Amino acid sequence: MWNKRLKEINQENSLQTAIRLWAIDYSSSKLISEEINIVYRFDTPQRSLFLRISPYSEQIFNNISNSLELQSYLFNNKVHVAQPILSLTGSYIEKIYQERGTYILHLIEGVPGSKRNFSYIEPEYYKHWGKSLAQLHKELQNVTSNKKSYFKSWQDSWKEIETYIEKESNDVKEKYKEIDSWLNFHHFNIESLGLIHGDHQCQNVFYDGTDTYFIDFDEVTYHWYGLDIIMPFLELFGSPFKDWEYKLKAFLEGYQLLLPINIQSLYYLANMKSLEIYLNCKNKWTLPTGPRGETKNQWIDSLHQMAINPLLPKNLAI
Repeated sequence: MWNKRLKEINQENSLQTAIRLWAIDYSSSKLISEEINIVYRFDTPQRSLFLRISPYSEQIFNNISNSLELQSYLFNNKVHVAQPILSLTGSYIEKIYQERGTYILHLIEGVPGSKRNFSYIEPEYYKHWGKSLAQLHKELQNVTSNKKSYFKSWQDSWKEIETYIEKESNDVKEKYKEIDSWLNFHHFNIESLGLIHGDHQCQNVFYDGTDTYFIDFDEVTYHWYGLDIIMPFLELFGSPFKDWEYKLKAFLEGYQLLLPINIQSLYYLANMKSLEIYLNCKNKWTLPTGPRGETKNQWIDSLHQMAINPLLPKNLAI
């Protein structure tokens, strides 16, 4: 459904509206994504700007609005995040009305550097990354309680996953039971939970050789800090753990310079996220092809393998 609505957007109309609302130089526009959202890049002599266009629903509008307010708070407190840009009406987010539906626009300033990735062999690269994530988590701990209530929690996501389990194969059901048992009986310290980025993938983290910058805060949630830690490493699924264990070790070493982490929880949190990705994509993706051009069935099969096979050893000792 989401993908179909995305294709119904009148992009030219959206661009013209954004140009008026943010006074953007239209001659510099370039379409860079049509996957989850439509994204345009504007290059000006002073900076790069990114316009995102999304289908409207009240829930999506509120979620993006809250995320942009949080992002602005972080930016104003000297955290290295992408800066949301106010429109000429004084809003971070605007609604537009078209013949085939209502859509959401918002504009973000670009950040320096290039996307974080796992091609680097130097442990210091990952240690710096881990420390940067801990700095973000520390600042998120300062968000007031009433603002925290604006965001969903891990319980919300897990309840949604539960609705998909009944019609799943036995191997998926077994993996779900394993994680659910841990969630029910795991005695966690409240310090292990808090607001997290929620979509801490390589594509949302930039590094300029000195500083790390975080973008795309749409998935902020109240969860285990460990989920943010392990999420980018899901990209390494299928690679022998021994080949990248030292990278995870360096990442954790950097993180623990500022905050503690329950190492054993990472096994379950990686499984939890893999299962969530598989079930959400299987049940919500409507296009016949996956994001890299493979058939939907091929893509879902690969996600199924990631969901039922652990990323990490169960008795992780780093």
